[in-house]
Amino acid sequence: MASPWTPDAIEALNEFIERDYRLGCRGLARLLRERGHDLTTKAVEQRLYRADLSTVRAREEFAEMRRLRRTRGPIPEQEATPPVRPIAPSGTVEVPDGDADVLVAKAVAREQRTRDFLTEAQRENRALRRQAVRGEDFLAALSGIVASSATPVAPFAPPAPDLRTLPDGTAVLSLSDLHNGLVLTREASNGLASFDGAILRQRLELLCTEVVALLREFRVNHRVDQLLVLGLGDWIEHRYMHEGQVHDTFGLALQVRGVAEAVASCLFVPLAREVRLLRMLNVPGNHDRGAGPKGQSEHADSYAVLVPHLLGLHCQIAGARNVEIRECANWFEVFQLYGHDMIAFHGDQPRPGGGGPAPISALKTRAKMESMTHRKFRGSFHSHLHNVGMMTDGFCTSITNGSLPGASKFTLGLGLNGCPSQTLCLVTAKTPIARHCPIQLATREEVLTLEPEDLTLSA
Repeated sequence: MASPWTPDAIEALNEFIERDYRLGCRGLARLLRERGHDLTTKAVEQRLYRADLSTVRAREEFAEMRRLRRTRGPIPEQEATPPVRPIAPSGTVEVPDGDADVLVAKAVAREQRTRDFLTEAQRENRALRRQAVRGEDFLAALSGIVASSATPVAPFAPPAPDLRTLPDGTAVLSLSDLHNGLVLTREASNGLASFDGAILRQRLELLCTEVVALLREFRVNHRVDQLLVLGLGDWIEHRYMHEGQVHDTFGLALQVRGVAEAVASCLFVPLAREVRLLRMLNVPGNHDRGAGPKGQSEHADSYAVLVPHLLGLHCQIAGARNVEIRECANWFEVFQLYGHDMIAFHGDQPRPGGGGPAPISALKTRAKMESMTHRKFRGSFHSHLHNVGMMTDGFCTSITNGSLPGASKFTLGLGLNGCPSQTLCLVTAKTPIARHCPIQLATREEVLTLEPEDLTLSA
């Protein structure tokens, strides 16, 4: 066990003794503690005893020692102050106080012992400092070796699991209308926007950066350790949905393979490092259908079944073991968060009462699903309109998601901005939609907004 008497503590003790403090061991211990030295009264008493000093009147003994050294004679009786002497160690002989030469010799011996102790303490202090410097040099050299090592660092280390019951909040990311495979230039689109596979990856990386920043902002007031991703469809542009589509797209197999790899590497694997659990639910979009005309294609034939499966394989290969992906099972998905019933769908499904692809149609679809499932939904998530938005009827909040390509004749024909964007929400036990955060993925200079009446609605 290391001694509490460091060189700084010994120096402070000598300073207090040399000054005009007429204090006992308790007072000296209190002064030493005020200096930051954790020493008890018993420790101070033992220290003074080993140095052969009085436990109460050390100051008077030092004064007497100096006076005897100058006079070399007995102290006048009226000036002498009998010191309180410690118990003599075994093997020594008490000497009468009147013998000045003996007192001087003992005082000189005490001073010599004190000097020897301080010299030894200083030597140990220098050795400790040299050892600390050598330790720092060793750590610096070790860091250089690790930095220059060719051994790759593990690409993924999931955070430690949270042993608490439930988080205070869950982040919900709407991911839809990626339309991988669409090749669009400003010249070909009459100045609307540019889009291709490289731009898709850039916007996914920007989306990842913005989601990480928002997650850290959410954690200021909530414990958010889960991220729920809603895949709302239209992963790919397709190639044979309508006439002329084959001329502004690339191969269908490349579309499916490329979108899974891009979403995994640019979005899912980085986000999995930020949360304890990343879950994903999926519904198909109209551009994902595999065969047959719209309304007759089964969801089992949709590419929205294949893309999440490939996405999960990419995450496993990258080491993201905390990613759970539920593959597409129907054209809608009903789920619960903190007891709140919620629904997710793409938004192009047949709607009761007719109507075009407008926000009010999504509300009708939700009402139909409420009557079918005998539930009252607190949150509704859909896409298809390529434009972010939020509507509420006082009980349920409907979230509309955007797209990655941005403006097109389709969006401008609806009178919508069509800026490339996605949506992140915060769901808590108290409030179904506590935060609604649209994430813009391109500047307004990248999207030229035209008048809706100048364009015709695309198929």
